[in-house]
Amino acid sequence: MKIKLFFLILLLISTQVRSAHDPTTIGAKSASLGTISVVGIDFNNLHNNQAALAYYNKMTVGLDYDQGFFVDKNLSTKTFGFAIPTGFGTIGVNMKYFGYEQFNEQKIGLAYGKALGKYLAIGVQLDYFRTFIGNDYGSAQAVSFELSLYSKLSEKLELGAHMFNPIGMQIGEQSKEDIPIAFKLGLLYHVDERLYLATEAEKVLDQKTIYKFGLQYSIVDHFIARIGVATNPGLYTFGFGLNWDRLILDIGTGYHQTLGFTPRVSLQFNLK
Repeated sequence: MKIKLFFLILLLISTQVRSAHDPTTIGAKSASLGTISVVGIDFNNLHNNQAALAYYNKMTVGLDYDQGFFVDKNLSTKTFGFAIPTGFGTIGVNMKYFGYEQFNEQKIGLAYGKALGKYLAIGVQLDYFRTFIGNDYGSAQAVSFELSLYSKLSEKLELGAHMFNPIGMQIGEQSKEDIPIAFKLGLLYHVDERLYLATEAEKVLDQKTIYKFGLQYSIVDHFIARIGVATNPGLYTFGFGLNWDRLILDIGTGYHQTLGFTPRVSLQFNLK
C-alpha cells in the first residue's frame, strides 16, 4: 500500500494534475472555455470569483466532478456548494475533495459577495485546507483566504479579478508544502444576447502566465455551445450546457497533448 501511495503521489506531481490546494477552476462551463473562470455571472462564481456572487440572485445547490485526464480514478476531484442571496449580499459554502481513502486533500470555503453599486462588487472567501496521508503518516491543516472584484464596465463589457492565497500560507509542520499564490484577470464582451467572447490571464507565482480565450453561443433557448483554448501548457476545450429552468447540466472537456482528454460534468439546481 505504501508503494502504491508513493507512486500515486509521484504520478500526481509528474503529470501536473492540480490538487484541492491549488487555484483550480471549478465547473464544466469553465472547463469548456479554456478554463476561464473569473468572468460571467452564474453559480460557478461561488468557487471562482466570489465578488460576482453579488449579482447572482438565485438560491442554488451544485455538484461538480472532474475525472483528471483519465490518468487515475484516484486523482478525480469532487466539489459541492450552495449559494444563498440575502439583503446584504450573497453568501455560500463550497467543499472540494481530491484523492482517495489513503491520500486526499480537502478544501472548505465560506464565500461572500457584496455589490457596491451597479458597476462594482467585491468578494472574499475564507479557506480551510486539509491533507491526509494514510498508513500512520497523519494529516495537516492550514487556513487562508481569497479576494476578488467584479465590474460591469458597460452593458457589453465585464471585468473580473481574483487573488488566491495572497499571503502565501503553507500547509504542514515539519515538511511544509506551499499553497500556491495565484492571480487572475479576465474580460468578457457580449457581442449580442446569444454570443459572448472572453479572455483571461492567470499567473501562479514561479510559473509561466497562462493565457486563455473562450467563446459561448446560445444555439437555442436551452442549449449552449462553448469552445476555448489555453497556453502553458497548450489546452483545447469544448463543451455544452443544457438549461431547464431550475436544473442546469454542463459538460465539458479539455484536450492536453500529453495527458489526453479530461471530462468534467456539473449539475446545478435552483431552489427558487
